[in-house]
Amino acid sequence: MVGIKLLHLYNELNATQINELKMRCAVHQDKRYRILAYMLEKPVEDPEELLVKLRERIEYFWPNSPDNDLKFRRISMFVASHFESVIIDSYLHKETAEKSALLARAVEKRGNLLLMQHYYNKVYQEGKKSSDRTSQIRGLNGKLRMSYASQNEKDLEDALRLNEELLESLNLDYQSKLVDYYYNSSNIYLEQNVLLAHKKEQLCDAIKDCLSRINHSVFRASLFLSLAKFNYNNSLLNEYLELANDALLTVKEKDKAYWDLQRKIKFLELRLHFFSGKDLEYLMDLSDNVVDEFVGYSIINNNVLFYKILFLILKGELAVAQNMLKESNIYFQGDSVILKQFLLALLQERLGEDKKALQLLNQLIYTDNYLVAIFSRLLYIRILLRRERSTLLKTTIQSTQRILKKNQHNPLGKEAHQSVLSYFKKMSNSSKKINWEPSEPLTVLHTYLVSGT
Repeated sequence: MVGIKLLHLYNELNATQINELKMRCAVHQDKRYRILAYMLEKPVEDPEELLVKLRERIEYFWPNSPDNDLKFRRISMFVASHFESVIIDSYLHKETAEKSALLARAVEKRGNLLLMQHYYNKVYQEGKKSSDRTSQIRGLNGKLRMSYASQNEKDLEDALRLNEELLESLNLDYQSKLVDYYYNSSNIYLEQNVLLAHKKEQLCDAIKDCLSRINHSVFRASLFLSLAKFNYNNSLLNEYLELANDALLTVKEKDKAYWDLQRKIKFLELRLHFFSGKDLEYLMDLSDNVVDEFVGYSIINNNVLFYKILFLILKGELAVAQNMLKESNIYFQGDSVILKQFLLALLQERLGEDKKALQLLNQLIYTDNYLVAIFSRLLYIRILLRRERSTLLKTTIQSTQRILKKNQHNPLGKEAHQSVLSYFKKMSNSSKKINWEPSEPLTVLHTYLVSGT
């Protein structure tokens, strides 16, 4: 487990943080720091190499020692703690509200009222600047305590004013957490509706009640977005998405919360319209708009890029898609690498490189990511149908049917997955052309998978 944690932490490090760690190592002669320096000598593309380097150095310093497994665990924890430390330092350098809060708590133990007042005021000011209600409340509570510590009448007047402001912040914080609850509930419903199907109407009514009481534009937009997810499969979807966008249009000060929610709405529109069976031209225009909206962000949602590149491949713009995959490599890291692998497999299949596509798909059909696994299996079966590998084809269709049954409560694309698999099964049992018309809308990817078979 510690090795997995170490790999995930390494993936979070940037070049500046790695250089900071190297400087720390340079002033220590302890073997643990020498091992850490060795691990950071040059970047590794495959993080697993990091553990290999660690074991190599342990064996180098303690050859044939019976305690090397124990040393591996202990030094892994040591390295991980330094990775955490440099990440925290970097975070606190940017997040001055968090840093000021920690300093206020530290000087509080010494009873330094002047410094406490200074740092709590900074927490409050930074919280207001970044629309961080948690920091605002923390700062207000601290400032109130400082006012109580004084017997000055003016300070008590300030305490009264601050207390009223605290109440307003607490109300907004409560509304924010309530909105988050419904947002999370709607996400769960969208992925596994069986878990909340029994209380869907109750949740929708509760959201509507919130909308009757809440005037905050971003909160209202989020509540409409939650209603859209609860109604992903009926005519109310577009109405609630439009209401969410309309609510955002009334926002006067566009802070981080505004931009975060706007991205969520844009991506949800893209995702749900994909699964509802919208045509390729519509989806390409929509994905272009979504990507354009993200230009100002330092981090682009890799799921958005996935759909953008997917549509390019399906349209046949293979060179453009291939170039985008190369340029976007940084966005498909860690768990998201499977998205890139699927796109590469589809690209190879479209280029006629079935062998290369199958090599990639052989890994993806067993992934824990349900949608990637199902689409990979359907693409795998499409290729096998062309290659007439009947034994493997039969077992793959059977195992895919079992996965669909196991995930029958995952609603997105469920009917289309089953329809395409049933068609492939008929194809595998017949030497003649099958006349087939799907009874439900297919996504553009499903439509491609059955084309030409």
